[in-house]
Amino acid sequence: MAKLLLLSSRLGRAVLALPLLYLSYYCNSKFDRETLVEIIPPILEKGFIPHPTHPVPILNGVFGWKFANDVFRPISVMFSPSTMGFDPLAWWQMVFFLTDLGPVAGELVKDDKRKGLKEEYVPFLLPLMLVMHYGWVYAMFFGETMEGRHYWTWMWQAAPLWIGVMNAILAKTIPTGWVKESNKVFGKGALSLVVAGISMGMWWYVILKSEFSLWEVFVPPGGGWEKEFVVNTRGILQYDLLCSFGGLLVWSFGLMVDLWAAGAVNLEELLGGFAVLAIAGVLGGPGVALLNAWWWREKRLQRAAAVEEKKN
Repeated sequence: MAKLLLLSSRLGRAVLALPLLYLSYYCNSKFDRETLVEIIPPILEKGFIPHPTHPVPILNGVFGWKFANDVFRPISVMFSPSTMGFDPLAWWQMVFFLTDLGPVAGELVKDDKRKGLKEEYVPFLLPLMLVMHYGWVYAMFFGETMEGRHYWTWMWQAAPLWIGVMNAILAKTIPTGWVKESNKVFGKGALSLVVAGISMGMWWYVILKSEFSLWEVFVPPGGGWEKEFVVNTRGILQYDLLCSFGGLLVWSFGLMVDLWAAGAVNLEELLGGFAVLAIAGVLGGPGVALLNAWWWREKRLQRAAAVEEKKN
């Protein structure tokens, strides 16, 4: 009866969606737009990021499109306390957050692949992500000059666009035979292994090297904040991390429960899957847990498809 309710009833589906809806509401309520509107524009007007050692000039634009420059300019300022390290706690939080977005992107791409993403688009994703996501994140947080970090923050914001465009160009220009061979090396399995390894490495880098506890890095302090540039931007980005990964993990749990409701797995296997996710989260962080959830579900879907094929 419970399975039928979850699978077919609108009420059941609505119940499963409640945690996601609450997280959306919670994150939106914590995103203090009013304070940002008070704090960021004066910095933009002065044209310099208030770094303690020396003011860093704010770029007016990097792209040839005014609308994009107008959107990315204030965001580049918002990221500056973390990327430039004059908020050490935010530096640790954001270098982990942006690194851990790799598994999220990989998971979404693999879902698209099952829904119809053409095979020739797959092998280029890993090299492009290494250069245009991880490489640019590294330059943002470990670059030698503050001006360079500021520039790469601009570039990284448009990374999904660059990766998509370059992926399409390469897929249409590289010979088909090479693509088929490359899929054996750079296919979805390799993508998962590499991004999981990078995320796990960053997870342990934060645990072992940070002077702050994981609680301090990821959980914003309770109560109200003073209207101060560093404190406010850090808190907003901490809530962004918690709600983003919290929502993705809840979504993954829901997809796993869907398989149980559909009869593709029994309750014991479902609980075992939850245990694997918990272990993966402890050992590798939330991004690795998400990848494990995707692979757990993928294997069960393939098994169910094979059973259906035998019946037919």
